[in-house]
Amino acid sequence: MPDENPSYPIAVGGAGLGEPIEAFSLELFERVEQEKPAMITELRTLVQSAIEEVHKSDIKISEWPRMYHTTKCIVAAKPTNDDFAIFAVHLFVPYGVRSAVYSHSFVVSGTL
Repeated sequence: MPDENPSYPIAVGGAGLGEPIEAFSLELFERVEQEKPAMITELRTLVQSAIEEVHKSDIKISEWPRMYHTTKCIVAAKPTNDDFAIFAVHLFVPYGVRSAVYSHSFVVSGTL
């Protein structure tokens, strides 16, 4: 699901139930539109905060709250002042842990 805002190239793909993927994507797109992260570290923080917000708000009203814990997404974006980045994200916050867990994250440098 690419963002329709061409000023900041970002796309989210997911595996699992569509509801958490859409909730996460929309939350992330809204934050990116407002903040436009310039560096990969800023983008990573934005992804983290979008996951946390989805867990605080959307999961409470879902008919399938346990399915949020099995959803995985890939976020691909090009921060304005940094290389292209791809994050593999698991939308799972373990009990007792304050932040979401990234199953893997890596940066792809160069042109595609």
